[in-house]
Amino acid sequence: MKRFAMKAAFAALAIAALPLSAAVVAAPAAAQMPAMMQSIPLTPAVIENFIRSYPAIKEAAPAIGKKYGIDGDDDSAAGWGAWMMATQAWGELNGMVQQYGFSDFGNWLQTTMSVAMAYSFAKEGPQMDTQMAEAIDQIKNNPSIPEAQKQMMLQQMQASSAAIAGVRPPQENIDAITPYLTQLAPLFD
Repeated sequence: MKRFAMKAAFAALAIAALPLSAAVVAAPAAAQMPAMMQSIPLTPAVIENFIRSYPAIKEAAPAIGKKYGIDGDDDSAAGWGAWMMATQAWGELNGMVQQYGFSDFGNWLQTTMSVAMAYSFAKEGPQMDTQMAEAIDQIKNNPSIPEAQKQMMLQQMQASSAAIAGVRPPQENIDAITPYLTQLAPLFD
């Protein structure tokens, strides 16, 4: 759960930072930012292309990063978000990802974000939902917590639930990714 929470936090921070970062880059990159944050539909072909491409891109990232002044060692969502802003490297990166069926590096990054979120929720989502429901029940049924404090705690839990729901990928993506959890584990764990 803790590892999922960290990954979710990194993803949320990266997603929140992308619009702010867009304000300081060229207009074409800024125009692509909202699309980059949206989950794309995952199909077996997209997932399999991602699985084949990820090790090659990750291996090439440090050399390309050094060439363009990007930290290629950061494998968090925030780290990949930095690549989104590195438009000067995209020509080289486009050539790499196109051989795996992606239209360009932006499409590959969007796929990476979609796969990572679907993977996290397929792997940890049911446990997270159960733990959230159990925590709410414990709060409601604890006679030693004053009613005003219970209400405050329940509101916080509802806010947390809403935040989780806001980043939860479409169920179709979670279902599509589930057969690939074993193949994706070495990439994300």
